[in-house]
Amino acid sequence: MEVSLTTFFYIEVVLCVKIFLKNIGDIKMKNVNWKKYFHQTKKLESLLTTATIVVDTNVLLSAYQWRNVTVQEVLKVLSDLSDRNRLRIPDQVVKEFAKNRPEILKDRLNEIEVTLSSNFTKEKPLNQRVPMFEGQEIYRETDKLLDNYNKAQGEYKKGLMKLRDQIKEIFTFDPYLIRLNKIIEKSYYHPKEVSENMGKILEEAKERFESKTPPGYKDDSKKENEAGDYIIWKAMLNLNDDVIFISNDKKPDWVYQDKQGERISARRELVEEFYEKTGGKDFVHLSPKEFISLYNPQVSDDVKDDLKKEYHSNSTPIIKIKHKKEIINNGIKEIAIILNYYDPLSVSVQENMEISYNKVAEEIINQCIDLDDEAQVGKNIVSTLVNFNSEMNLTTTMSFEESLTLVNELENALNKIKMNLRIDPFFGSRKWSIAK
Repeated sequence: MEVSLTTFFYIEVVLCVKIFLKNIGDIKMKNVNWKKYFHQTKKLESLLTTATIVVDTNVLLSAYQWRNVTVQEVLKVLSDLSDRNRLRIPDQVVKEFAKNRPEILKDRLNEIEVTLSSNFTKEKPLNQRVPMFEGQEIYRETDKLLDNYNKAQGEYKKGLMKLRDQIKEIFTFDPYLIRLNKIIEKSYYHPKEVSENMGKILEEAKERFESKTPPGYKDDSKKENEAGDYIIWKAMLNLNDDVIFISNDKKPDWVYQDKQGERISARRELVEEFYEKTGGKDFVHLSPKEFISLYNPQVSDDVKDDLKKEYHSNSTPIIKIKHKKEIINNGIKEIAIILNYYDPLSVSVQENMEISYNKVAEEIINQCIDLDDEAQVGKNIVSTLVNFNSEMNLTTTMSFEESLTLVNELENALNKIKMNLRIDPFFGSRKWSIAK
């Protein structure tokens, strides 16, 4: 087979062009590599009209904690962005939303259940409290008020029960889900670079967690879905466009925080990596309140305030340690007051006893605060009192009726503590340490 000189010439030209283009690419990449350290994102005013908008899972779930007017405003904005082909909802976000939605509905339901189970003890008749005043005007007035109070409690309880039933209906028919489904149909995003390389992405996530490379390393301790944030990040890197990421996530593996733990801006590592991997594009992290306020400056202050509410994943309410200790300590004091009033161990008549009802109250909380079964709570209360009685060689003088009343009041006090901590007494337990 003969090859002409002309053919060799063309081959040589093609090779030279390839080498030339490769060198240009290398130079451009080198420029990007160092320029990323000095890169400043475009002004928000510009990005708001051009950038691709990506929403995080917590934004979609927050709808179950916002008022209806806020939900409608957010849906209006998302629908508008979707119609303009500027919205992307990653596959990972859709999966996380579907998994966590029933849990947050359970949270809403269980908050009402806790209230129903703890706040509606019918008040004792006045003739059992102050029989010596029976027949006097002040007694009759107060007795009438007590009757109205008990009736109002009953009506309020009926209202809560109706709300509870309505929440249950949302499990099977959810108007918000219908609206959201239409938006996701237009904006669903799952690039092949992510879907076909999931194993590699999960390995990358582990390596980044070990080196504390954002995002997602703060989720490393999760038992499941620990790589969720990184999967979303990889999806955004494949958009090849400026991105505004709307999220309530304020963890330091996404954003810088001020002293109050509030978001300042996206981590510099993320801005630089995005700039480098996308050939010079911008990444911006905004909260729902910030984005909605900028996108629609006419939005009401009520909606802005409502947008501050955050969904916390895994149905685990975030309570600051100081606040938690305060709730527990207040609970100990309240239970100790009840114990001192009924004095089941006859401590008040004992001499030189190294015991206080604060210690008993603390032990009752330790033994009962994590229990779901109300019957078991009652048994543990009695068991705790019996153990203290036995250890200190005490003899109770309480009647059977008084003992039942005491246990009932202690159960109500425990339910109040649970409600304040937002512990779910019906679906699974959560451990809370006692502040010493």
